[in-house]
Amino acid sequence: MVERRATRTAKPKEFPAGGKGDRRRREILDAAAKVINKVGYANASLEDIAAANKISKSALYHYFRSRDEILFAMHEVLTNDFLDHAAMVRESGGSATEMLRAAISKMVLANESIPGYVQAFFEHYHDLSPAYRRTAHARSVEYTRFVESILEKGIADGEFRPMPVHATTLAIFGMCNWVNKWFRPSGELTGAAIAEIWTDLVLGGLQLGGTTAPAGPSDGAGA
Repeated sequence: MVERRATRTAKPKEFPAGGKGDRRRREILDAAAKVINKVGYANASLEDIAAANKISKSALYHYFRSRDEILFAMHEVLTNDFLDHAAMVRESGGSATEMLRAAISKMVLANESIPGYVQAFFEHYHDLSPAYRRTAHARSVEYTRFVESILEKGIADGEFRPMPVHATTLAIFGMCNWVNKWFRPSGELTGAAIAEIWTDLVLGGLQLGGTTAPAGPSDGAGA
């Protein structure tokens, strides 16, 4: 299906990085994340978000001009956090096994560290305007490429057995991203315990000596 050309979407307001306005925006987003996590994006009004921040709706407009801008900013917080972590992992110079362990841990533990942002990212992506959605998608592809590069490194270095890289990456995302659907901080397993279990399952299938699976092309997934 061909997506209709989107009307021009205003750029989010910008504040000096690390400045008072930037910090206040993050505080507003943290409160908005809790509201959205509780009632859902469709039921979270600007009035609700303003009330959660103990400010007026007109004061909220100084930082965000619409719910769409708030939702997009929440996507940006999550993707920036993940891509900053990806850069750090790349620069560490560790093995593919160490890098993949760090990536899986990051994906799972986000459900404890910034749960409202995780829910907004996965459950309300299609609530973004088309223009914002394209930007969010591009950032998501960037992170997907990061995980694929770990698998490619592991295969090239002889740590991982050959297998379809893209399909395997999607399988890892499926395990990690679905955690937000059922994880509860008060549950039997902590985020760290889940991350360790998931890592062991993934590495058990990837590392040489595991069960043999047919090796397809690196982009063998149908997605």
